[in-house]
Amino acid sequence: MLVCLSAYSQEYTKEPVGNINITVIEYYGYKINITSNKDEFFTGRMEAVKNGKVQFFTDSSFSDYQWHYIGDLDGNGSNELLISVSEGASPYIYNDLYIFDIKKGIKPVYLITNADIDTTVKDEPKLNVYTRMSPSVLGLGYNWLMEYKYGKLSYFKADEKPWKNSVKPGELSILDNLNQYEDFSEKCSDGNYKLFFESLLIQSLIYGDDSKALKFIDKYYRCPDKKTAVNEIIDISAETYEYIIKEKNYRYE
Repeated sequence: MLVCLSAYSQEYTKEPVGNINITVIEYYGYKINITSNKDEFFTGRMEAVKNGKVQFFTDSSFSDYQWHYIGDLDGNGSNELLISVSEGASPYIYNDLYIFDIKKGIKPVYLITNADIDTTVKDEPKLNVYTRMSPSVLGLGYNWLMEYKYGKLSYFKADEKPWKNSVKPGELSILDNLNQYEDFSEKCSDGNYKLFFESLLIQSLIYGDDSKALKFIDKYYRCPDKKTAVNEIIDISAETYEYIIKEKNYRYE
């Protein structure tokens, strides 16, 4: 048996039994039990137990426990609980992050895909969220920041350092990958080609300035359907941005 203390002195145990992984996290008098079969996908079960009664559970929705964090995300004097679990079956999904707030009960209040906690600034933790757009083109995607404040998850507009740098578009990286892709004879009929430009424009919208991205698209998009394709790229990027900034899209149902 391995007994560990998290950074916030909340004890948990992790004890494999045969091919079953077992993790127990203590949170305000509840025991969060997480079990999974390490040899099979989507065998994970998470349950919150108090006084011997299951108050919440989710079953067969993930593959294994990864990590957890207990801390006061919004500065209200009460600790929230984050639990990261893996899916393991998709190249697009690294983890699912459950957010618990004891003031709202023991059921998770939010669920975010591909999220990690960023504690760069003391007492101002943020959630860094990432979307991978294509497994065949490494590094093609975009990221944004969320914060949990006043009992609510919200999009965090990174206007100042150090947050601003964490969502900065990487034009040079995109151009380098794009130049390597130029030799692909079927690029104009391949859906991945547009993703180079969509990823840059979405990241630029998150950054707060899309002017450079639009110039980049105009200069480097080299397929015959340019006018139609550019309009599609702009529309899809705008729709994606509107989706990621809406709190309702992360609510745990």
